[in-house]
Amino acid sequence: MSSLLSTSGPGDLQGKIAKDKRRHEAHLRDEERKKRSPKEQLDILDTKLGVGMGAKKERTRLLRLMKETANAHGKKKGKEEKAE
Repeated sequence: MSSLLSTSGPGDLQGKIAKDKRRHEAHLRDEERKKRSPKEQLDILDTKLGVGMGAKKERTRLLRLMKETANAHGKKKGKEEKAE
């Protein structure tokens, strides 16, 4: 019975090749994304989708990261100023 379920046709190899290609392209996009700052990524979203349009959760995440980064830099400056 299992031989009937595991038949492979000539399209299976093409499907695997296409899937591998998509996986590779996704990996390349991910690597490029990792190089960008949250502000740069937000600018890309604005360019592609329009200012403030779409990707609500991603925009919220990016804005939170920007705020956390700003707070971290602000706190460090405050500590340095007190030490001087």
